[in-house]
Amino acid sequence: MDHDWMYKASYTSEIYAAGVQSFLSAAEANRVKKRSRSICCPCSVCQTFQYFEDITEIEAHLFENGFMPRYDCWSRHGESLAAFSTSSTANDTTYNDDASSLNSTYNNDSSNLDENDNHLNGPDDNLNEMLHDMETNMGDAEIENLQHLFEDAEKPLYTGSRLNKLDAVLNLSNLKSKNKWSDKSFTKLLVFLHDRMLLEDNELPISTYRAKKLMCPMGLEVERIHACPNNCILYRKRYENEHKCVVCGASRYKQKKDSDEVDDDEGPKQPGNNIDVYLSPLIDDLKTLWDLGVNLYDAYGKEHFQLHATIFCTINDFPAYDNLSGYTTKGKKACPVCENETSATRDVFSTIIFDIMVHLISHIVQEIKACGPVFLRYMYPFERYMSVLEGYVRNRHRPEGGIIEGYTSEEVIEFWQGYVKGLDSVGIPKTRHSGRLDGHARVGFKTFSPSHEDLHDAHFVVLKHMTCLAPYANEHMQMLRLTHPGKDDM
Repeated sequence: MDHDWMYKASYTSEIYAAGVQSFLSAAEANRVKKRSRSICCPCSVCQTFQYFEDITEIEAHLFENGFMPRYDCWSRHGESLAAFSTSSTANDTTYNDDASSLNSTYNNDSSNLDENDNHLNGPDDNLNEMLHDMETNMGDAEIENLQHLFEDAEKPLYTGSRLNKLDAVLNLSNLKSKNKWSDKSFTKLLVFLHDRMLLEDNELPISTYRAKKLMCPMGLEVERIHACPNNCILYRKRYENEHKCVVCGASRYKQKKDSDEVDDDEGPKQPGNNIDVYLSPLIDDLKTLWDLGVNLYDAYGKEHFQLHATIFCTINDFPAYDNLSGYTTKGKKACPVCENETSATRDVFSTIIFDIMVHLISHIVQEIKACGPVFLRYMYPFERYMSVLEGYVRNRHRPEGGIIEGYTSEEVIEFWQGYVKGLDSVGIPKTRHSGRLDGHARVGFKTFSPSHEDLHDAHFVVLKHMTCLAPYANEHMQMLRLTHPGKDDM
């Protein structure tokens, strides 16, 4: 349906007035269908975030403020995104709605609504904002899935429930991620809740698969790329249709064995110096971000922009010097700081215990002075995070797939967490120091008043550790040495 009148016609024109009446008719019909008490206002000020039970207030807003930008499809008021996509090129729509028929519709709306219905579409959280952001940043191929997401966000979990279907699945999935439940155990919980605890007409999905499909109908795209078993090439671009490696001749596919013998050599292996083969897709993405950029939607500014990016720096462990840049990390000249003088360190440390990693510790002080704290630059935080990623693994023979599936599922929960009130973050645990620094009483909390001497000593200790006072302290010490030449510094 063509809605050009929304942005091209004057607010005082007959075409705009007739169009507003057609919108109000559609919005009221959708309210009756959804059994909601209120309707979100799509004016340029409210932008579907404010709800009104009296439809005449929305009418006044539309004549005063106009429609919000890019609301050509009335997806929040019953119009199908899929239908709009297929008919958006039609321009033969006329606006001859009879205003009297509209009045007869919404003047009697109180008789069509159940007074005990819960307000499922109220502004209790930011789901409306999230859905609007997704709608604005979506291609035509995904709009039908988004329409289903709209419906689930408005559908009660069961008759009379204060919780909608989408909100219930989000909270349950949040618990699954935080407590590391397996897919099998989560499916059993869903079946138990659906069959034994909730009303018969409940809309709760009964499997982990259905819950994931509900939360992320657009899908989290993961491209599967075959690789040579000897880490020679990736089967992409010019090699996409090859059936064997063009370098070593190894088959692209696994060979089925006739015997039951197990090959101990099978399983994941480190690529070593061939890591650049697996980094090639990342390099292509970085080139795209640098040259062309990616068109994204700014939810805060309500506008699209072209995102460009570049690599500022990389953080790797020490062996990565060898894998990524070809620097020698073994032998007598392995230190990137000392280089030719590395072997001199062996005169200080015993040759039995000497190791390049031991030697690198001697440069930490100079690195801190030049670059700042170690934890901002070294691999330690990332190595600790690897334990988190390893926790996603369910199939030890294919750990990468488990990590990808677990990480992407948790990423969906984190995305929703930014919009849904009361949904805690999965990856950020509550600190054990919570409440100790913001004035809340704790068990065993005690107060005391220090004496004047203790307070003076504490003040003096703080002053001694302030670098800005070092010149004055040195000047004072020099004066003492001149005054008492026979005394030592102690």
